[in-house]
Amino acid sequence: MITKIRRFDFLDKLEVLQAVDYQENFPYHFHDRICITLVNRGIECTNKNDMELITPCQGISVTPQNEVHANPNKNLGSYSFVTYYISPDVFRYVNLQKDYVLTHSIIEDKKLYEDLLGFALSPINTEKTFLSALQYFFQNYVEMANGTVEMDPISSIDLQNALDYLKENFHRPISIEKLSQITGMSKYRFIRAFKKKKGITPGQYIILKRIAKAKQLLRDEHTILDATYSSGFFDQSHMHRNFKRFIGVTPLEYQKACNIIQDF
Repeated sequence: MITKIRRFDFLDKLEVLQAVDYQENFPYHFHDRICITLVNRGIECTNKNDMELITPCQGISVTPQNEVHANPNKNLGSYSFVTYYISPDVFRYVNLQKDYVLTHSIIEDKKLYEDLLGFALSPINTEKTFLSALQYFFQNYVEMANGTVEMDPISSIDLQNALDYLKENFHRPISIEKLSQITGMSKYRFIRAFKKKKGITPGQYIILKRIAKAKQLLRDEHTILDATYSSGFFDQSHMHRNFKRFIGVTPLEYQKACNIIQDF
C-alpha cells in the first residue's frame, strides 16, 4: 500500500492524494474542501446520508465540503485512487462567484476522468490545465442554486451554541459534560442530538477540527511537535494515529508535500 500527497502553489494550494492498493477503511469524517476522487483500480464504497454508494473503476466520486461520509472498503479488497481536495473559493471562482449545488455523487465520464487523472500524474502541471477540467465539470455536473446555499445547517439554537464553543475551543480539553451544560441537555441526549444533526459524535468532530488545524500549521512550516500541541492532541503518537486514519498519510508525509511540489 502506497499513499503520497502533492500540493501545488496555485488555486488556493490545491492538494492531490494518490493511493495505490489502499486497504484501510476511512471512518466517518468530513473535509473543509470539496473532494473529487478518481478510482483507477478496484471499486470505492462510500456511506453517506444512510446510503451506500459504489464508484466503479474509472468512475469519479464527488463529496461536498463538510459532508459527513465514510469509505468502508476493507472488506471489498484493495483499490487505487486519486483524490483532489479543492477549496470552495476555487469552485466559486470558476462559477463567477455564484452559488452552486453539487448534484452528482458518482460520475462516469471518460473525458473528465482522463483529464483529471492526466493532470494528477503529469510531472508538469499548470493552473490553466486544471481549470479547464474543472470548467468542464461545472458545465456538465453542477447546477445553480436558488437562493443562498447553507453549507453547514444546524437549526437548534442550543446545538449551535455548543458548535460555536467547539469551534473556539477544539484545541483545549473539552468534556461532554461541559457541552451538555451549554445546551441544557443531559449528556446522552446531547450526544444523540449532535450526531443526528452533524452525522458524527462530538468526539469525532473535535478530532477532525484538530486535524484541520494541524494541517494548517504544518503548511505554515511549524514543527510536528508544535502542530501536535497547538492543535490539541495529547502527544505526537495521538496525532500521528488520527492523521493517518483520516487523511491517509502521516503528518511528516503531509509536511513534505507542503514543500511544493513533490513528485509521486
